[in-house]
Amino acid sequence: MSSTAERKGLYYRPAIIVFVGIIIGITIAASIIPDKRIVLPSIIISLVLFCGSFVFYKHLLLRFLSLICLSITVGFTSYSLQQQIEHISQLDTLSTLNYSESIVYGKVISNADSTNYSYRYMLKLDSLRVGSLCIRNNENLVCFIHRDTIASDYILPKKYDKIKAFVELRSIEQTHNPYESNLGQYLSRTTGATAIALAHSGYDIYIESVTANRSATDIFIDFFQDIRRSINARLVSSINDTLAQAIVGAVVLGERDKLGSDVSAEFRNAGLSHILVVSGFNVAIVAALIYYLLRCIGMIKLRWRIIISMIVVALYCFTIGLEPSVTRALLSVECIFLALLLERKPDVGNITAAIASFAILLDPSQLFNISFQLTYGAVFSLVFIYPRLSQRLKSKQIPKPGNNWRKYLSLAKETFLTSMAVLIGLLPVMIYHFHRVTFVSMFSNIIGIPASSLLTILGFLLIPLSYISHPLAMIYGDVTTVLSKTLAMTAQLSSNITMLRFALPKFNLLSIILYCIGVLFILRSKSIIQMLLRICYAVLAATALLFLHIPLSTRVLPEDGTLSVLFFDVDQGDAALIRTPNNKTYFIDFGGLRKDSTAIAERTILPLLEAEGITTIDAGFISHMHQDHYSGLLPLLQSNFIKQIYSSGEKTHGVLAYRLDSLVQSNHIPVTNLQQGNKIILDSDVTMYLFNPDPSLRYLNTKKPSGTMINHGSLAMKIVYKNNSFLFLGDIEASDEERLSRVYGSFLKSDVVKVAHHGSLFSSTKAMTNASHPRYAVISVGAHNGFGHPTPNAISRWHTVGSTVLRTDRDGAILFRSDGKNVRREDWR
Repeated sequence: MSSTAERKGLYYRPAIIVFVGIIIGITIAASIIPDKRIVLPSIIISLVLFCGSFVFYKHLLLRFLSLICLSITVGFTSYSLQQQIEHISQLDTLSTLNYSESIVYGKVISNADSTNYSYRYMLKLDSLRVGSLCIRNNENLVCFIHRDTIASDYILPKKYDKIKAFVELRSIEQTHNPYESNLGQYLSRTTGATAIALAHSGYDIYIESVTANRSATDIFIDFFQDIRRSINARLVSSINDTLAQAIVGAVVLGERDKLGSDVSAEFRNAGLSHILVVSGFNVAIVAALIYYLLRCIGMIKLRWRIIISMIVVALYCFTIGLEPSVTRALLSVECIFLALLLERKPDVGNITAAIASFAILLDPSQLFNISFQLTYGAVFSLVFIYPRLSQRLKSKQIPKPGNNWRKYLSLAKETFLTSMAVLIGLLPVMIYHFHRVTFVSMFSNIIGIPASSLLTILGFLLIPLSYISHPLAMIYGDVTTVLSKTLAMTAQLSSNITMLRFALPKFNLLSIILYCIGVLFILRSKSIIQMLLRICYAVLAATALLFLHIPLSTRVLPEDGTLSVLFFDVDQGDAALIRTPNNKTYFIDFGGLRKDSTAIAERTILPLLEAEGITTIDAGFISHMHQDHYSGLLPLLQSNFIKQIYSSGEKTHGVLAYRLDSLVQSNHIPVTNLQQGNKIILDSDVTMYLFNPDPSLRYLNTKKPSGTMINHGSLAMKIVYKNNSFLFLGDIEASDEERLSRVYGSFLKSDVVKVAHHGSLFSSTKAMTNASHPRYAVISVGAHNGFGHPTPNAISRWHTVGSTVLRTDRDGAILFRSDGKNVRREDWR
């Protein structure tokens, strides 16, 4: 191997070797969950390998192996130590005691954020009272106040206020449904909160002292936040268009509050969401802009240009806020400037790997943070993947003077290759976390990246210009408006190209390893022809793996010839998915609405359907016309999932019911009313039997039926698959359960029962529990609901017949799988 080749390889990028080794070590430690007996030996091994790396210093291969082994051991040790010394949160433990009212005392450390249905702010605790316990505690707590409980003249607590609050403590729980995003875990990662507090009204919060003494750190942070607000006001005054104000504020200052949900969704679907956040891309552009501006104004001395650039970039990052991605970018840029200052050629890959290694050694759990993965995945894609793509696809034609179109074409090609490189590098991360990939981003970024780069430059220059000359700033503001509208139009057009957006199930470890091997195999090609051949080989290998049925993904609903029944946690409502052995999909109810009037199905059912690749629901069953059972059907109808609807035939009135009828008619979806005695063949060996409503009880069909009357008309059905069966009782009342027990007797016997009416006092009668006698009784119920569901009496009656009671408010979504002989509960997490 030549000296030049060696210097281009990993042997002369030791930080990258160390980074890869640390990642492997942390991953191993996280997989096997080491105990304290392993920690000490791993430390000893680390020291031995560290000394060995000096012994084998002159042997290149041995030095490489000792360094990678040392890094793996260090990563393993650091994660093991973190798990051993990490204390159990006292606040999280107290929040599991389920006291309806606790008293907390503390200082507000963030101004209230407004959401669609609540205000949210952070509290640094001084002490709290839970039941009879009075405890000193200094952990962080996220406080929520529902908007509809606050009077118009109510004054929200402000930052640094000391408050006393009567709240309900809740622990930060795991995700309750497959593929569902978790707000609590996100807040825990980003704010360090260890529990959540709900104030039932604004009057439960008392401001004891206003603007308490601030620490030096608070004063420092507030100083830059005031500057940020002042700059944002200047930018807004220099730009007339509202959309342009929002986009420029997001690109330059990270202010995303004014971006509407529709605009954000369009940028996300177009693969341009990275433009709307201040990240390493923006920081690098600002750094380069400052450096070359200083050169343009005549600053000859390189040393002073670098020093001033380092200071200005640091001030810019402090002003926009030191979010993790901004902090990582700042460190990388400052290290590159420092290398130039020391007259050394900076290696971006080596510098980035060194910073990343230091970060995960301080906090090994960062490795599993999506922000960390996206940031460094993008950087390493540009460092390693992009140069090889560009080299293999490099045009041999040199643009002649005056042929500007060739220059523009070359720029478009390089932008396309940049987007492709980042997409290749981040594909496993995006599929693992988001369960979808957007190939349209390779084309949308051809316009998006140059436009956002220019917008970042003009927006940054607009800041000092707005202080110098407002008329001139208005002219620049018009230019930024044109660029913003171009970006918005690009996002809108690209988001409509649905054929280049794919939903995929979560990758497993084997598929990620094979993917990385395949990418390395392709990128090591020596020519474009060889690259194309290797791509064909990789496609053939992937096809062979699929034909051999080697699992490359982790599915909640595997296509293995079994019957799957998934009960979603849709708060105070019902929703169940049935996936048959021949991959037909049915739903029994769809959940209700959130407090912001959006369907819960949008965050629970739709993500699962997209991630599992389910494009059609063969039929949906509406047990009865109460909102907590049918509201989630609306977004499914809007997305054209439903082929057939079955209902009880009862009617109700209201805006949602009218919208449902309109969507059904406009989509030409057949609707069939069911009654006692009907039988439906769902699949081979899968049959549904209808027990309710009784056609003789048509007194229920009044013009304005009450809630109880609608419950009486609820569908009750049994799904039978060979020797296994599932009983769904909707919201039928006690009298209906008594009647069904008399009429059907032992035929109600089932392996799993979906308990009637969320476990209310007037359900789960002794007659029904004895007749059905299930192994599992599933109660679909909302946590801390105002109805008192499920009642202790109902739970007790199921326990009496030996049933295992499962509740969606505590157990989350509940998944069962049947092979026709046995029903087993599966862990989907």
